[in-house]
Amino acid sequence: MGETEKLLGNINDAIIGAICLVFGWGSATLGHEWFHSAIAITLGYTVSLGDITLTTGSMFVHGEMTSIDTLFIAAAGSVGLIIVGLALIYSCNSRVMHMIGVVFLCRAWIDALPLCDLDGAIFAQSAVGVMGTAGYLLAWAFVLSEILVSGGAIAHTLKSGVY
Repeated sequence: MGETEKLLGNINDAIIGAICLVFGWGSATLGHEWFHSAIAITLGYTVSLGDITLTTGSMFVHGEMTSIDTLFIAAAGSVGLIIVGLALIYSCNSRVMHMIGVVFLCRAWIDALPLCDLDGAIFAQSAVGVMGTAGYLLAWAFVLSEILVSGGAIAHTLKSGVY
């Protein structure tokens, strides 16, 4: 393959990667809020959506929530994204689907970090309300397990040979 073909191939890969990143992140944001809403509705709460942008979204649960309900609803977004991300990676032979799955996995664990002002902070606060100090350890164990599962799936994607 000549230098021109290599360069065009790299440009093509960069464009496909950029499209997957934007589409994947936007889809993950909507999916993330949907998973929160699905669990909240299942638990009997009424929900409404706040502002949703390409990078973030917000969902409001109406009613008095218990700490355990808050914990489940906060965790639902990340867990849902991990399930979808793993499904995209392990059930598809398309590099585009693999890349979008990787974006879903990255979106999941970033949002779950307990020290951030995102769902991880809500999860940690709720877990502490339910379990005391051990709840904070549970929140970190949750994030670390997400990172290990996501990292393993990303490594699988890189080694899969689909590229």
